[in-house]
Amino acid sequence: MLERLNQEVRRREKVVRIFPNVASANRLMGALLMNSKEDWISSRRKYIHFEEK
Repeated sequence: MLERLNQEVRRREKVVRIFPNVASANRLMGALLMNSKEDWISSRRKYIHFEEK
């Protein structure tokens, strides 16, 4: 999962090429990670299965 996120960040980074400052890079990467988190939370997949006793 983490490697996939890194690939997505690199892909978006290549489109922009040069960031005017660190804050603009952080905003873009933060938005990407928040979007990824929302997708992960709203998915119906079960990543951890707890056994009920």
